[in-house]
Amino acid sequence: MGGQRYDAIIKPVLRCFGTRGIAAGQMNYPLGICSTACDDLVIADTSNHRIQIFDVNGRAKGCFGSKGSAGGQFDDVLDVCMTSRGRIVASDCDNHRIQIFDEQGRFVRTFGSEGSREVCVTSQRPMM
Repeated sequence: MGGQRYDAIIKPVLRCFGTRGIAAGQMNYPLGICSTACDDLVIADTSNHRIQIFDVNGRAKGCFGSKGSAGGQFDDVLDVCMTSRGRIVASDCDNHRIQIFDEQGRFVRTFGSEGSREVCVTSQRPMM
């Protein structure tokens, strides 16, 4: 059968880092990842309910967040991305919201709720 061939598009792994656990630098179901303008890696550490930041060599630089529902807390953070203004945007799955942080991990704002349809994007006035 002629299925999709991936050997031509898969690149070799350059670096692996991290182990499973709850200590700083350890992860428990890391799902989302993005990079900052300085090439640091921002990782959604889903089951530890936090976001961790690593340098390009895999050294832990910091983390923020904890389990809960207050601003800056998470209940299964699934994904992260960076805005052009250097803010970290995180999808807080089981709190049914999006949270925004500055590049140092300080809470900026949150929006959304279960069943809401508040997310909108406009080129006229960026939300973040």
